[in-house]
Amino acid sequence: WFTISSNVTDTQYKVDDLQPDTAYTFRVLAENEVGLSQPGPEVNAKTIQAVKVVRKSVVMEKPKIIEQLKDKQHKENETAVLQCVVSGLPQPTIAWLKDDESIEGEWRYKAATQDNDKGHIVATLTLIKLVLDDEAEFTCEVINDAGRVTTTCELLVDEGEA
Repeated sequence: WFTISSNVTDTQYKVDDLQPDTAYTFRVLAENEVGLSQPGPEVNAKTIQAVKVVRKSVVMEKPKIIEQLKDKQHKENETAVLQCVVSGLPQPTIAWLKDDESIEGEWRYKAATQDNDKGHIVATLTLIKLVLDDEAEFTCEVINDAGRVTTTCELLVDEGEA
């Protein structure tokens, strides 16, 4: 037997870092000024299965926008960088849309994600050599098993100097 904690003052105790598909048996002893009690009934693996289901639901976190996209205005041939900060568990996937259409395959648009020092995801869309047709509403769609959120901005592109 291993001692998990010797100073529990509540009627409940959470055991961290249990591994899936592993059988555990727990027993509880009480101690007071008179001494140590006999162990209570053992808690078997069936109880742990129920705890695992609860724990899975706890680690699911709907995607959340931490920092929204901001409207931008640029001239033709410039580079625009659209950026937002998001979170979610499991880690969400990021999709970029231009006027509600996927930008997948657009060679001048470069999408990237990076973790920041706060454990959030920085989603960036870089648009190189802007043209007037790049003027649009851009949306960052953040999706995981717990849900979906979006943030949107306007990109305005002015004619460059002749």
